[in-house]
Parts: sequence; structure tokens; C-alpha cells
Amino acid sequence: MKRLESGVSTLIFFIYSILGSIAGVIMSILALLTTKGTVGHIILVISILGGIAGLAFALNSMKKERNFIMSLRQVA
Repeated sequence: MKRLESGVSTLIFFIYSILGSIAGVIMSILALLTTKGTVGHIILVISILGGIAGLAFALNSMKKERNFIMSLRQVA
């Protein structure tokens, strides 16, 4: 039962991370449309890239966690 609870909490964390990254990228893109000036655009582009990197990290971590769980099932 503890393994199931741990898996559920990990899944919730990954979903939260992915949704947060997607929301951050969308908000930054929308802000990019209303921002004036080069510095503001540069900062927002960096923010968008950071959101995409966070999304990639969360998806990669989720894939590693899934592979780890699959290897545990094969051993058990």
C-alpha cells in the first residue's frame, strides 16, 4: 500500500510540474505579445525557454520513474 501511495504522490507531483510549466510558457507567450522594448522581450524569451526546460525535465523524470517502477515489477 505504501508503494501505491508513493506512486500516486509522485504522479501528482509530475502532473503539477508539467501543468505549471505549460501555464508558465503560455503566460509568457501572452505577455510577450503585450510587452514593449527589447529588454522585456529578452527576459520573456528566457522565461519561455526556462518553462520549456522545466517541462522537458519533468517529462524526463516521469519517464525515468516509470522505467524504475517497471524494473521493480520485473524483479518482484
